[in-house]
Amino acid sequence: EIYTLSLHDALPISLVSDCRSLDDQYRAEVQQMTAHSESAARLRHLRLNLISDADIAQIGASRKQLLASYGIFTAADIEVYKIQNIRGFGDVLTSNLLGWKSFVNAQFRFDPTSALSPAELGSVAARFRQRQHQFLSESNRLVDSLESLALPSRATVQKLITAIKPCVVRYYQAEADLMLLNIAP
Repeated sequence: EIYTLSLHDALPISLVSDCRSLDDQYRAEVQQMTAHSESAARLRHLRLNLISDADIAQIGASRKQLLASYGIFTAADIEVYKIQNIRGFGDVLTSNLLGWKSFVNAQFRFDPTSALSPAELGSVAARFRQRQHQFLSESNRLVDSLESLALPSRATVQKLITAIKPCVVRYYQAEADLMLLNIAP
């Protein structure tokens, strides 16, 4: 009776490789989330700066009301294409608004250490811990499966050795007989 291993040869190697790459995947995901949080924080900063509270050259209360009527309330709302559609806003006023937006944007300071909340980091870590446990569980299952094959495999090898021994003896006897007959093997 011959036992064959029904597991895919690449599966254990793949499990080990996938498990080893978890740390790099985790770091990449946190880095991506941090980058996204920086752009979100920048947008929040721009939205907190109201045009109505700002001192912008040649933009008085009436022009601020006109901007508001077009949905432009904060530094985040200032875009060239939006301003150019407003009657009375030429290149100079558009440049003044864009200059103020650049000034506000330059005041933004991002702190990457506080970019992600502990809850966000905990959620990502929990997801990767779960994947790690899945890999380890599958690895343990494969080890158990291989260990269960060890005893039957040894028994099969012993049977084969027992069956082969008489054949080897007969081969050497046949080789010796041929040499006695002066026939080269």
